[in-house]
Amino acid sequence: MAATQDSTAADTDSLKPAEVQIITPEQRGANGCVRLPGPIKPLNFEDNKNLSVRPFSKSPTSSISSSSHFTFSPDSESKLRQSPPMFDDTDSDLQHIMDEMISTEREYARSLSYIIEHYFPEMERLDLPQDLRGKRSIIFGNVEKLWDFHSQYFLKELEACTQSPLSISSCFLRHEDQFGMYALYSKNKPQSDALLSSHGNEFFKQMELGDKMDLASYLLKPIQRMSKYALLLKDLIKECSQSQEQELSDLRTAEEMVKFQLRHGNDLVPLVQITDLCHHFRWGNLHNRWLTKYFFAPL
Repeated sequence: MAATQDSTAADTDSLKPAEVQIITPEQRGANGCVRLPGPIKPLNFEDNKNLSVRPFSKSPTSSISSSSHFTFSPDSESKLRQSPPMFDDTDSDLQHIMDEMISTEREYARSLSYIIEHYFPEMERLDLPQDLRGKRSIIFGNVEKLWDFHSQYFLKELEACTQSPLSISSCFLRHEDQFGMYALYSKNKPQSDALLSSHGNEFFKQMELGDKMDLASYLLKPIQRMSKYALLLKDLIKECSQSQEQELSDLRTAEEMVKFQLRHGNDLVPLVQITDLCHHFRWGNLHNRWLTKYFFAPL
């Protein structure tokens, strides 16, 4: 009982406010500093355990409870939910189309390079069939010129438009003349197909290139590429807002240019076939004048 009272008294004493000591002039030094009554005892931590630094066993922030330390008012949470996304969906779709345009362009340029690197040398082989000798320009058309244009110019200009997809129309319109090469390629394609079908396919199949596609599939890529341009430009037009009048107009002009080259190439094919018929049957001048009047007269 006495021990309990002593403990209570000690606790009560510890709660009493400390007495205020008044510093007299005698206790001050010459420089105005206060003289301490005795030596200062070093401060000791109450918990005398090993306080050496150890690495975190988990993330320093993992022990922080968001619900207890960071709270939002209902009004703030409502505003956060209603805040717009950081990236606009339209911009994301435009960038996706642009990325597809560039990635497929790189693959297309590699395919053209593959034809030149692996198939052109085969035309110099001693065992090349007689009907294929000197026919490289008929089999491959203007593939070499297409490769030079796309690898040296067009691909680089597309890559420069990575951050501004709507400006891509300038790449097409600037090279309208170069895209005319596709009409010439389409014009030559039936002759190439006929020559490969009669002589070339069997010969080129003997090549061990370790590739899944044959030469005919590679030679179809320029036609497919023009169709791909038209589709991607159409997708860009769909994503373009009506307020962007100039960009929209330029994209439509570029799309029409690509479609025109596709139509022009298809239109040239029947004319080539009719011309070949004239030479094949060696009709007289009268018949040639008649064909010229009704088939080759300007519209």
